[in-house]
Amino acid sequence: MNTSYETNSTMIERTKSKDVFLTRHGARIDYEDPQWLQHCSHNRSDDPHLSPSGIIAAQELARKFKRMQNEDREGSCWKLTHIVSSPYIRCIETANEVALALGDVSIKVEPGIAEVNTSRHPGFLDVADLKSSFPLIDEHYEPVVPREELVLEYSDGAAAKRSAKVARRVREGAGCG
Repeated sequence: MNTSYETNSTMIERTKSKDVFLTRHGARIDYEDPQWLQHCSHNRSDDPHLSPSGIIAAQELARKFKRMQNEDREGSCWKLTHIVSSPYIRCIETANEVALALGDVSIKVEPGIAEVNTSRHPGFLDVADLKSSFPLIDEHYEPVVPREELVLEYSDGAAAKRSAKVARRVREGAGCG
């Protein structure tokens, strides 16, 4: 059962009157195909792309944002102005679907909200490499936490604290409060 769509849709409905929307990436291929890395063009085992159901979930999320943007909110026109994503490919693929649907918003890649494990630094691509496959990436965005400043973390709590701090700084830097 694909819960990504249900989670994304529910999250948006519940937070429709808020300024910031948070969503996870769609379903990962490694959860649906244990042999995925053998069919992949890279060897980054910690950077799986979206599964077919994950792509469907990302497209549905994009359609939902598009509908929301076309609706009036409290008598004024609502517009999504920033998309910030972890550099993992599954996150970029999800963000890219939203950016394509909206048509005039770029993707800011923020390593500071990426998952970091305890045994090695994350194996995600650099912005220049991502930009070659995802032209809507904003190569001029200056991350709050560059890749080289990420440290290994030993608890979900540490990751959550870092991500929350980075998200607040991103929001402030984007002129969102």
